[in-house]
Amino acid sequence: MEFDGYRLLRAGCERQGDLLEGRPNQIATVHVSSCPHLESDSLAQTVSALRTSFDDGLEAIRAASKAAHVKMANWCNARSIVVGQRSVLHFSRQARTRPASIFKPDMLIGETQKLFSERIERWAPKIFRKKYVFQVRSDDGRDHFQELSRRFTSSLFLLVYGDPNVDQYGSYIIRQARCRSYSVPDKLKTAVMRKHGAEDIKDDEDDWRFWDASWELMDLAQAHWDGILLEDLSPSFGGGRSRRIAKSSKQCLSTR
Repeated sequence: MEFDGYRLLRAGCERQGDLLEGRPNQIATVHVSSCPHLESDSLAQTVSALRTSFDDGLEAIRAASKAAHVKMANWCNARSIVVGQRSVLHFSRQARTRPASIFKPDMLIGETQKLFSERIERWAPKIFRKKYVFQVRSDDGRDHFQELSRRFTSSLFLLVYGDPNVDQYGSYIIRQARCRSYSVPDKLKTAVMRKHGAEDIKDDEDDWRFWDASWELMDLAQAHWDGILLEDLSPSFGGGRSRRIAKSSKQCLSTR
C-alpha cells in the first residue's frame, strides 16, 4: 500500500526507482539528485507532509487496534437440551420455522460455528429431549433461557456452558424462570486437563488436546443432571423434581 505522499514524490521524479523503500517505521529515503524536477524546498515540504501523514496514520491504526481490543467479544460454547412431553415437539417446530423467535442473533451465527441441533430423542416413556448446540457472545445464555422458559412453561431447559477464556464449565436447570446451577469443581477440571495432556500446551498443533478436554468437561456438566432428571421425570412428568434438584445444585443468583 502506498501513501499519497509517496505518489506526490514519485510524480516529480522520472523513474519509479527514484524512491528507495525505507523500514516499516521510517520515511522512505529520497535521492534529491535523481529528482531534478523538484526544488529542494518543495522536496523538504513534501517529505515533511509525508512524515506528518505517516505519523497520523500510524496513530489512527493504533487507536483502531486498541478500540478493537476493548470491544473484542468473549464467546462461550453452549448447548441447550429441551426436555418435556409434547411441548418439546412444539418448541422444535417453532425453532425450525422461526429460529429468530427462539435464539438471539449471536446464538444463530456464533463466532466459529452456526447453531445446529440434533434429532429429537425419546429419552423415557412420554419424555422427549432435543439438543441445540451454539455459541454465546459475552454471556453464558442463562438469562435468555430463563426468559424463554416463561413462554414454554411445560418444558425444562438444561443449559450447559463452557467458557475456556475464564476456565469455567457448568450447567443450569431452568423451568418457569426458576433456576438451579452446577459448576464443575476445580479438581475435576484439573484431572480432565491432565487426562488429555492439556495442562501446558506449547505447540499450536496440540490445541486439539485442550478442546477434547473442554468438550468432556461440558459432557460432565450435562451428565450431572441426567440421573436426577430421569428419576424425577419418570414415570410421570413432574414427580419429586424440586426436592431432588434442590439437593444437588445451587440456586442461581439473579443478575437483574
